[in-house]
Amino acid sequence: MLFLFEGVFLIKKGINVERSLVKKLWENGFATIRVPASGAGSSRYPMPDIISGNGKRYLAFEVKYTSNKILYVDKHDINELKDFSEIFGAEPYLAVKFNDDKKFYFLIIDDLIMTRSNNYKITRELTLEKGLTLDMLIKNSIKIPLNW
Repeated sequence: MLFLFEGVFLIKKGINVERSLVKKLWENGFATIRVPASGAGSSRYPMPDIISGNGKRYLAFEVKYTSNKILYVDKHDINELKDFSEIFGAEPYLAVKFNDDKKFYFLIIDDLIMTRSNNYKITRELTLEKGLTLDMLIKNSIKIPLNW
């Protein structure tokens, strides 16, 4: 029963992290919605966690929160983000928030490290080296090409 409690706690924490990102994007002039059914396996269509846009740029996010130093992300989550973004015309980003850091880091999909099991490994070092802060993401006027 403790496992279930911890799982529920982590889900609630993840939802709160998503909501905080939604708020930050709105505060920076991007109309933003959190997609409640994303990640729940309740849809046969690809859905990111968050969709955002300002009339000039459209962004799609898979949001991950961790209290660990290393985060593993399922290949399926990233593929769905890419598929949705290609159809919608959005720039896809993996938004990562570490428990002990107040900032979000936004990673371009091509910068992710593939593991031997064909999933993705995200380290704090990777986020610091390759990740964009929210200010960098908002000010980034270069649209990420969707040529995969």
